Amino acid sequence: MGLNPDTISYTSMIAGFCKNGYVNEAFKLFKKMPHMPSVVPYNCLTDGCCKVNRVDKALMLYRRMQKLGVTPDIVTCTILIKGLCKRSKVEKAYKLFREMRLDPDKVAYTSMIDGLCKMRYVSEAFELFVEMPAKMPSVITYTCLIDGFCC
Repeated sequence: MGLNPDTISYTSMIAGFCKNGYVNEAFKLFKKMPHMPSVVPYNCLTDGCCKVNRVDKALMLYRRMQKLGVTPDIVTCTILIKGLCKRSKVEKAYKLFREMRLDPDKVAYTSMIDGLCKMRYVSEAFELFVEMPAKMPSVITYTCLIDGFCC
């Protein structure tokens, strides 16, 4: 009597592999999933790729999921924005931010503002801050901007 893994167990294992830096193992397991996965395992893999400096692979995965009909969510886009900014690819991150067909949330805005400030695009970061809905900025958002103006 064996157990058959389901989407939740596959996704949990994929997340665990990625969290611990075993992205190749996570991809092997992902390929064994018997049915079309949801956005969640894609997000785990995307985050895993970004954490091990494989942002280009994360972007390929992003394009592949769209091609397969899996709709990226705001979490997917924010993971990519953070990953791109950490690798000093802020222009690509900004392009993704502007082209995503989703309403950015507080985390997406703050991630993009932080990336812009760290690369000294402070005026662009401030423009993005002004664009944010009034109740959305957090202490972290303000801290990113203050750091950007002070450096």
